[in-house]
Amino acid sequence: MRLKFALAFLVIGMLSCFSVVMADSTTEVRSGKVVAVDGNHVIIKMSTGETKEFDVPDDFTATVDGKEVGVKDLKPGTVLTRSITTTTEPKTVYTTTVKNGTVWYASGTTVILTGADGKNRKYDNVPDWIKFEHNGKPVDLNELRKGMKVSATMVTESQSQVVTTTPGGVSGETPAEPAPAAAPAPASASEPATAAAPAMTTPSAPAEGHHKKLPKTADNYGLLVLLGLSLVAVSWKLR
Repeated sequence: MRLKFALAFLVIGMLSCFSVVMADSTTEVRSGKVVAVDGNHVIIKMSTGETKEFDVPDDFTATVDGKEVGVKDLKPGTVLTRSITTTTEPKTVYTTTVKNGTVWYASGTTVILTGADGKNRKYDNVPDWIKFEHNGKPVDLNELRKGMKVSATMVTESQSQVVTTTPGGVSGETPAEPAPAAAPAPASASEPATAAAPAMTTPSAPAEGHHKKLPKTADNYGLLVLLGLSLVAVSWKLR
């Protein structure tokens, strides 16, 4: 009887190992900006606007600008990105229990046993390889009759989901430093500085009632010489 139970458990294990399951995987990318770093305590403002605080271990590393850095090397303003893969895998769970009770109903692969507490428990799709004991003797499923006191190892099958979360590596980029302001270009030596034009002055008009005197530039000596030459010419003609 023990050998049969052991073989039954072995078959269940083989079926669970070779069953084909479909796993569903989703990848989520989370990012945030480092606000402050104090030792191993990091404050990050997530892309959703939420601010979170983390206490990271000493062996934490992140790839920032292509270089691997530790938590103490993180600078405020650094944008960190991490991908998280969540895998949901359906799994068949088998629960094995030893039952003692009185057969209340048995037909096909369905058995209802009345327990010591007086409650009936129904078992559907009971495999035919499960053996019952009645008065210390093995009894097959099709040999069960109402009123028989039996003991059996019952296997209950149920479906469950196993969720596995796998975080990826952390990468980041440091903020770009602002470009320095451009200095004014020096004046070229070939371009002379433009001198300030002298102020133009407008001569003031003479006041009314005053006449400007011209400078004396001639006298009467020339006129006397010309008169003398004329008299000489007349006397020469008369002669």
